[in-house]
Amino acid sequence: MSDEEELIHEMLLPDNTFAVLFHYNKETSTIEVFLGDFASKEIHGTKEHDTLCVIGNAVEEMLEVAIKHAMEDLDEGIEIGTPCKVSKIEGNVIHANFSKEIH
Repeated sequence: MSDEEELIHEMLLPDNTFAVLFHYNKETSTIEVFLGDFASKEIHGTKEHDTLCVIGNAVEEMLEVAIKHAMEDLDEGIEIGTPCKVSKIEGNVIHANFSKEIH
């Protein structure tokens, strides 16, 4: 974590969790989207993780359409950042970084 970043929230998630998180970056008027596959190396390649990935990919595809419709409804010139994946893994800590350096 850089000196400019501040930890605001910390989440504890069960292994093999897929998450969709949104952040509105006021400075850039951008909606930042994080798609998280929170699974340990031991879970990768299992039937359970493969199932979660299939569902996660389907959610990602539908999410893109839903966001486009919502942005059209808002009509405020807000942009959507490219979905970001995991930025760093340290042991069982997975970092999802919403900093402007990523988006």
